[in-house]
Amino acid sequence: MAHQSVKSRSHGLQAWDVEGFCLRLRQAMGERSAYALERDTGIAQSLIRKYLSGSSLPGADKLVVLASALGVSVGWLAAGEGSLPGEEAANRSLHVPEGTPSGVCQQGREYRPGNDAGQVPTVVYARIMEPLLALTDDEAQREWVLQRAINVIRALTQDRPALMEALNRNDLEKAVSLAVTVHAASDS
Repeated sequence: MAHQSVKSRSHGLQAWDVEGFCLRLRQAMGERSAYALERDTGIAQSLIRKYLSGSSLPGADKLVVLASALGVSVGWLAAGEGSLPGEEAANRSLHVPEGTPSGVCQQGREYRPGNDAGQVPTVVYARIMEPLLALTDDEAQREWVLQRAINVIRALTQDRPALMEALNRNDLEKAVSLAVTVHAASDS
């Protein structure tokens, strides 16, 4: 896993909060056993136990399957974004909410990035996986589309993590859909 973290940092990704993921997985499972979750997902109970212990992390495909079987969002399971069903949902939209800290909004036409500029928050990757998996057919297309969708998001938010985090699932789905359309046109 150390290699994955180094690779992630070199591409501007934030490393997973392994302990937080383990806690959220346990919370979402409730009283359900690893065996029961295996029956529901097709993911081996030995692998589920590794997820629970923090010795392994799921890939995007298994993360989506787990979230679906547990009735939680991919964003919540992966990064703690949003809330569990039954809790008050966070109201996220593309507009900049009132009370946004200074330095997040652009003043005039010039933007001066802070220390975290250019970092795509992990929660954005977690939230984009669902539409990415739904709208793409294979791994090569998925990789191409993800890169272009992230480029669109970074350009539109001017590399500001706070604005990237304010994008909701529909906003991210539009970026993925646009990249899928461009991919299809480039194959023609």
